[in-house]
Amino acid sequence: MALRTRSRLTPPARAVTVAIVAAGALALGFGPASPAMADALSFQLFGGNPDFGFVKAGSVSIREFDLVNSGDDDITIDPAPITALVNPFSAGPLSFSKTTVIPHNGHATFRVTYSQPTSGVITKQTITLVATDQKDLTTESLSLDFTAESVPTDPAHFTVSSSAGAGSLDFGKVTAGTLSKQTVTVKVDGVYPIRFSDGTLNLTDIAGNQLTDVRVTASSFGSAGAVTNPGASATFELTYAPTATGTLSGTVKVSGFPVTGAAEQSAVNVLFPLAGTAAAAQPTTPPTTTAAPTPGVTGTPGATQTAGVIGRTGGSTGSAGRSLAETGLPAAGLVGLAGLLATGGLAAFATMRRRTAGRK
Repeated sequence: MALRTRSRLTPPARAVTVAIVAAGALALGFGPASPAMADALSFQLFGGNPDFGFVKAGSVSIREFDLVNSGDDDITIDPAPITALVNPFSAGPLSFSKTTVIPHNGHATFRVTYSQPTSGVITKQTITLVATDQKDLTTESLSLDFTAESVPTDPAHFTVSSSAGAGSLDFGKVTAGTLSKQTVTVKVDGVYPIRFSDGTLNLTDIAGNQLTDVRVTASSFGSAGAVTNPGASATFELTYAPTATGTLSGTVKVSGFPVTGAAEQSAVNVLFPLAGTAAAAQPTTPPTTTAAPTPGVTGTPGATQTAGVIGRTGGSTGSAGRSLAETGLPAAGLVGLAGLLATGGLAAFATMRRRTAGRK
């Protein structure tokens, strides 16, 4: 078997080969990618929302807007449509004019103010901004819809009241060692749903210290929290249980989180005043024992008259153990009575002796 030596390309031949391969690769579309080209003329709203949403009547809402040149060429933007906004919208100040050249990635800012004194008014104004390419003077347009609705209260708003409808809660006089329960109502009167929970209720005295005699004992939203829709109400119960005499002066701060879409905004807080008095317990007085009345003395029935005996008929008032002297008979009568009894006894004895002797 014959062996062949490997052929080697000379440097000039190798260079020609590499050139041919590279040319073929480019023809097939291989090779380094070229950078993407941006639009020559392009601008957009970079910051700010022209929809002001719900705004409390009589209040002022100000928003700032940012336009950015997202194209490759320099542009100018005519601000005339912005300054043409009419009541309840107004524009200004602006960072640019009709002749201000805005480079690639450059910004132009302006502010719009909304204020409507009457509630229940829906406003919409559409403006069209025009940008001009400074190379070929072509133009591009951008439309913005400025809208708002005035409402009687802040969009995120709620009220707090006692069961009697008052703007504060007075527990009244409570005996130390006992307790008093009161219900508080929270009503959402804005246009945004609001989330409440037990953890957003904070009880403090006038010095800012936590109250120890008042606590939340029940609520309709619980510790996990719940969303209360506009026009609906939630409730929670406060229990005042003083352990010593004194006065209660403090507040419960009710915090609610407005829900707009899927996101919660910062908390809205309402302070609800609390008052009460802790009185001392009254000592228990044992009932007074009344002695039973002593029965009256019953009269003794009068003695029956005996023939030859002088005496009283009818009962005399007194006890049965009275002496004869107390019956009212004179002493002479007693002596006479004794004499009569003795005389009669002797006569009867003499008669009996005669009869006995006669029989013999």
